[in-house]
Amino acid sequence: MVALFQQIADAFREVPYPGDQNIICHDCDECFTILQHFRRLSPQEATPEIIAEHFDSLPLLTAEAKHYLLPAYLRESIRDPHSLVCQFTLYTLEEGHRMAPHGGYSVTQRSAINAFIDYIASQAGEEYVDELARAKTQWKQNI
Repeated sequence: MVALFQQIADAFREVPYPGDQNIICHDCDECFTILQHFRRLSPQEATPEIIAEHFDSLPLLTAEAKHYLLPAYLRESIRDPHSLVCQFTLYTLEEGHRMAPHGGYSVTQRSAINAFIDYIASQAGEEYVDELARAKTQWKQNI
């Protein structure tokens, strides 16, 4: 598990902060709350409590913000594969909605995401079989 945390951290280390104006995808009260919590926050600084509070917020982030903050969601999903954070992170990974930041995901990042999917599959039993299969198909492309 520690090796997986490190693989993810290393893969996403160079992803730049998207900027305060490029975190949320539209203007609404829910998105403004997300903006307040994630503004200038690095993935390493995103506490388990913040990620748990925003377990379902990944679809409301821009592609660049999702790219930047995804390591925090992966980390918390690894810590508890049976959590809502993990469930909704897998939903986001399987559908690929707004997952195309400028420059895309590197081979190293895609490999880390695939390692995450494999780890969750090894821990979740039958819990996310369909979601994991779709996520694996989505992220195996171009590797």
